[in-house]
Amino acid sequence: MIPKNEFDRCVDNACKFKTVGAWKSSKSNEFYLAEKNGWIRAICSTYLEWTISDCIEEGCLFNTNKKWMRNSRASWLQALNSGWLGIVELERCRRDAKLYRTKKAWLKGNPDIYELATAKGVSDLCIEPDADQSQSGGVTFEACSRDSIKYIRVSDWEKYSPTMYDLAVAKGWWGSCITHMRDDRPWTLERCKSEAKIFKSKSAWKREKNRSYVEAERNGWLHECIRCQRLSK
Repeated sequence: MIPKNEFDRCVDNACKFKTVGAWKSSKSNEFYLAEKNGWIRAICSTYLEWTISDCIEEGCLFNTNKKWMRNSRASWLQALNSGWLGIVELERCRRDAKLYRTKKAWLKGNPDIYELATAKGVSDLCIEPDADQSQSGGVTFEACSRDSIKYIRVSDWEKYSPTMYDLAVAKGWWGSCITHMRDDRPWTLERCKSEAKIFKSKSAWKREKNRSYVEAERNGWLHECIRCQRLSK
């Protein structure tokens, strides 16, 4: 039986926060008490919002979405309704792949996640030694693509794998490598210029990447971006 006064104390403390992550980050005694007694999901599902980061952390605790749904339905429903299930699955694969050196070891160690990664076409998250080098010793598009799959946000790829990120930009592979990611970077002149370089004309840029075009226009960067676009050809 739950000690009512302790449970209520945890609920009262949780209600001071808007999201699950905010409550966890507070490191309050009540959070740890709720965690110790297994009340976290019961409290969070009723009183707090699940952000995408919260859903990723919760979803990655389970090998399958079915287990996630059964054990933490509120966070699973939030991810489902918000269109985040695919993002959580990619992150689940990325984290699990780090535990293994080869695909064979991954398949043996965690077949559920390996099969998910294979079904989503990202089993190359676990790369055998030297698999990212071409015969001539240069890094290939496939290597950049495999590297990018490890990340779900463009800013994370740029931060944690700058060499591959910069190479993808320089080689013109950047756009193809980030199709599965959320681009959470702020709109800057450099970002607009990098997107403008991908296209052969101003009209193509406006049509295909309208958001960056609009931001460049709004900030008075169009002329410089278009000039950069022409110089890069």
